[in-house]
Amino acid sequence: MTKWSVPQGTTIAAGGYLTIWADEDEDQEGLHASFKLSGSGEAVLLVNADTIVVDAIDYPEQTTDVSYARFPNGTGDFRFLNPTFNSENNTTSTTEIYLEIQDVNGHPNPSEGYFYLEYSNKSVSNENLVSIHNVTGTMIYNERVGNQTLISTEGWSPGIYVISSEGAFLKLMVL
Repeated sequence: MTKWSVPQGTTIAAGGYLTIWADEDEDQEGLHASFKLSGSGEAVLLVNADTIVVDAIDYPEQTTDVSYARFPNGTGDFRFLNPTFNSENNTTSTTEIYLEIQDVNGHPNPSEGYFYLEYSNKSVSNENLVSIHNVTGTMIYNERVGNQTLISTEGWSPGIYVISSEGAFLKLMVL
C-alpha cells in the first residue's frame, strides 16, 4: 500500500486533472511512478497518508488506445471508453471504440443462450485467445478457441459484453 507516493507539494486545481505515468521511467519529464502497471490487469489502490484506502480498482486486461475510466467522470462505474487525456470522461457511448474487424465475427448478436465466434481468415491459429468482459470490466470468459467456436451465454446476465481476441474487439448483447 506504500509502493509509491505522489511527491509532496503536488497539487491539483479544483476541476483539474493529474496525470501519473505508471511506466517506471522517473527520468522523463512529468510525473512518472517508480513502477509499471500490467497490461493484463491487476489492482491499483489510492491511499492517503494514513494508508486508508480512498479508492481502488481491480482492472481487467487493457488494450492499446482504449481507456478504462469512471463514467460519469470521477463518480460512476469503470467502463471502456475513448481516451480523454487531461480532460473529463464525457463519452456518452462506448460503442465507437469497439471495432468489428473483418477477421472476427460473432453471431447471433443479440444472443440468447449461445453465439458463434468465427475467424474468417483461415490462416489464423486454432489457438485464439478470447476474453469476454461485462460492462463493469469483470472478466467472465478467458479461453483459447479454434477458428469456429460455439460459446454458451447460459446464465449470463442480460446486457452488453466486450469480446477481445487477437487484437479485435466485438460488442455482444445478451438478452
